[in-house]
Amino acid sequence: MDISKNHYDIEMLAKGLTPKRLERMRQVLAHRTRYLSIVLEDIYQPHNASAVLRTCDAYGVQDIHVIQKNNVFTPNPEISLGSAKWLDVHKYANTPTEQVYSTLRQQNYKIVAAALREDATTPDMLDVSSGPIALIFGSELNGLTEQALTQADETICIPMLGFVKSFNISVSVAIILSQLMPKIRALGDAWHLSNREADEILLEWLHSDVLHAPKGAG
Repeated sequence: MDISKNHYDIEMLAKGLTPKRLERMRQVLAHRTRYLSIVLEDIYQPHNASAVLRTCDAYGVQDIHVIQKNNVFTPNPEISLGSAKWLDVHKYANTPTEQVYSTLRQQNYKIVAAALREDATTPDMLDVSSGPIALIFGSELNGLTEQALTQADETICIPMLGFVKSFNISVSVAIILSQLMPKIRALGDAWHLSNREADEILLEWLHSDVLHAPKGAG
């Protein structure tokens, strides 16, 4: 995408917003990251999936990758509070998990699977300094598939001290992000979007916000 054209389109579309609204977009964008992304494998409860989007928006995670096998990912706007509008949700319909892993690894992601396993690391111990991380979570009913677990680079789990052995997925994502994101933001500039990425996302937001302007505007 041409950077100069991006700047021109941003300038034109921004005229349809109040300065306060544009400044708010820029403030949120300054905290967005692709250093950590969330992957959801065949989530079947739409309210939990929608809550995950809301959590990702709150913590500044821009990309959510959704592997759709038996279930279609359809966010509930009353729960997500419109957060899907501000995120990049990548859907993989009938795509093998290993193929999604391959796509993510081509983008330099380490695949970390959330699962109750004896060899799993805890969020406070996970090394975030070695490069971008894709955290994958499974369905509330059965968890991750064996394929997703065996082909992941590492596993992570939340220590459980009571009788129950798991949280629902939206709570799990929130707990793990609450521990990982401060460590990631302490890395310096590594977690920031590039200028090109920031412009492309801002342009998408403006298209969405300014009267649903067509992408050829400007």
